[in-house]
Amino acid sequence: MSLTKAPPRGRIETTHGLYRIVAATRGMTAKAVAYAGMRRILQTDGDDEEAATGEALRQLDARTEALRIARVEGVPTAEEYLDALSALAPANARGELMRMLGVHMRLPDAEVTAARLARISSLDEGEVWRTYGRLGRRISAALTLGRERRRSGDRYVVDAFAAVTEQDDDLVIRLHPSFVEAVRSFRS
Repeated sequence: MSLTKAPPRGRIETTHGLYRIVAATRGMTAKAVAYAGMRRILQTDGDDEEAATGEALRQLDARTEALRIARVEGVPTAEEYLDALSALAPANARGELMRMLGVHMRLPDAEVTAARLARISSLDEGEVWRTYGRLGRRISAALTLGRERRRSGDRYVVDAFAAVTEQDDDLVIRLHPSFVEAVRSFRS
C-alpha cells in the first residue's frame, strides 16, 4: 500500500470578477480554491471539480454582496480594497505607486495636496494625478463602483479610493481610511 497521494484526475481554472478559481480532484475529494491575485480567499469541497467550483462561485457571490452591503456611504470596505489590490498587483505593485501611497498614508489624516505629494515623492504633479487616476480607474472597474460621469480628468476617478476637495484654491486628496487599512495589509 502506497502512502503517496493519488494524482489529480482533472483540473478546472476559471475567473469570476476579481477572483481566480482553481479546482482539482485528488483521491475521492474535489477542492476549489479562490484567489485574488496570489491571496487565498476561500476553499470549498465537492464531489467533483464542477461541484466544488459551483460552491466557490456561490460563496464568492455571497461574500461580494455582504461586503457591498457593509459599505459606508458607498465607500468600499478594507476587505474589498484588499481584494482589488491583490488582484491588480501585477499592474499596480510598481514602486512609484507604492512609494506615493506610503508617503501619503504617513501624513496626518492621510491628507495632502497633489503638489505637496509630488514634491515629497520627487515627481511631477501631473504624474501624481496620472498615477492616482490609473489606480482609481482600475479600482473602480474591479469593484464595479459605477462612478457617475462628471467632468473629465483624473481628479474624478481618484474618488474610488480618496476624497478630493477644494481648499484655499488647491485640491486636497484624503485617502479613505478603509483604503489606508487595505494598503497596509497589502504591503505587509
